[in-house]
Amino acid sequence: MGLLPDLQTICDLSPIHRKLGLRAEPTAGGVIVRGKFTSNSANGPDGLVVHGGLIAVLLDAAATFALIGTTSSLYGPLLVSFSHRFHLSLPNAGAVLSMHFVGALFGVLLAWIGVKRFSGALVLSVALLLMAGGAVGAALSHDWNVFLACVLLIGLGYGGLDFALNTLLTRTAAR
Repeated sequence: MGLLPDLQTICDLSPIHRKLGLRAEPTAGGVIVRGKFTSNSANGPDGLVVHGGLIAVLLDAAATFALIGTTSSLYGPLLVSFSHRFHLSLPNAGAVLSMHFVGALFGVLLAWIGVKRFSGALVLSVALLLMAGGAVGAALSHDWNVFLACVLLIGLGYGGLDFALNTLLTRTAAR
């Protein structure tokens, strides 16, 4: 029971948690976390469909952050495989990291422009398509330069997802 006030304090720190009205309630077997139901919680023309809405956005956001976190963490362990696949020294194979993060930098800049001019959903969709296209291209490429270009596309999508999703969640929390 002593953990509950601390858990509630942690829940109250986040604007998105406050918007959801998350409350931690003790039970005999642990803790139940509840949120308030609002019009943003539902989906559909009549507002009666509970799946979708803000909860779906949060689940999609968590999955997207897991995707970009996994993507960036895979390069290190795969460097040896890249060096064998493309007959490169390990330091030369490390160029894949530079290409990814150069792409991410430009992805953030392009997403910043995109979020100002277009809908956030469009920017997220384009970023996901860039990541997917880059991943398919990288998997199929047999040439190092083509592979690096595909990694650059993955990086563009990565940066776009990171910026656009953070921007959309911040805007959601501010309302």
